Amino acid sequence: MSTDDVENRPSVLVNALSLEASGNGPAWSLKEPVRDLDVNVVALEPNAQIDKHVGPDLDVLMHVVAGSGVVTADDGEHAVDAGALVWLPRRSLRSIAAAGDGMRYLTVHRKRGGLTVGPRRPRDEANGGDSRGGGDD
Repeated sequence: MSTDDVENRPSVLVNALSLEASGNGPAWSLKEPVRDLDVNVVALEPNAQIDKHVGPDLDVLMHVVAGSGVVTADDGEHAVDAGALVWLPRRSLRSIAAAGDGMRYLTVHRKRGGLTVGPRRPRDEANGGDSRGGGDD
């Protein structure tokens, strides 16, 4: 079996419902060395909040896997609970608040390219606005 075979083999990574998390923030992140996506399971304790901010220059799909809360965007508040799929368009204004039962959610987005030092390259709108070809939230 070649290295390519191992890198291209599907695998079960984790059960998001059984992750132990204390505090707020990432409870799990995809660490596969060769990938096109970044994936995180984020935990928020009861009544915790991620303050209003402008998202990164890439689209993010959010899937609530446990608990409930509110996602606030330009168009108002959206109540979410386990099973909800939320589309967070690139550069959109948003905040995320957990309800009294806390919230755990999965985010999926294009992998960010590594940081580079040097002059900025022009934006490539055909490539999602990222001249490096990668992105992350």
